[in-house]
Amino acid sequence: MRVFILITFLTQAFDLQSQIWLSETQLDTLVVAEGLEIPWDMQRWGEDTIIFTERGGDIKRLAVNSGVIDTLFNSSDVAAEGQAGLMGLQLHPDFPNDPFAYVAMCYYVGSNIKLRIDRLTYNSTTDSLE
Repeated sequence: MRVFILITFLTQAFDLQSQIWLSETQLDTLVVAEGLEIPWDMQRWGEDTIIFTERGGDIKRLAVNSGVIDTLFNSSDVAAEGQAGLMGLQLHPDFPNDPFAYVAMCYYVGSNIKLRIDRLTYNSTTDSLE
């Protein structure tokens, strides 16, 4: 108990800064895509391109400069309700040399929702994740 009180006292004794003020920095926003269906996670795919998941089961690629969106993957067995759906996305650290994408997705087992991680492979011939 004494240790807890001591730690509490010491943390209160110092003026801990919880925010960083950017007095000289100004941030602007620019809409690069609209009409998306609950985008959930995104990764950099190249210099001006990102890949992102939509909760309903799509994985799409957005060319930021042109606004062109391509669908690379669609899963019809995703359980998309509440907080469930196609969620996290991680490209292999050596992508595209190792053309793998790992995704976390929810699916149904009867009336129950379960979570799994799938490994998809990018096929450059069909420009899709399989």
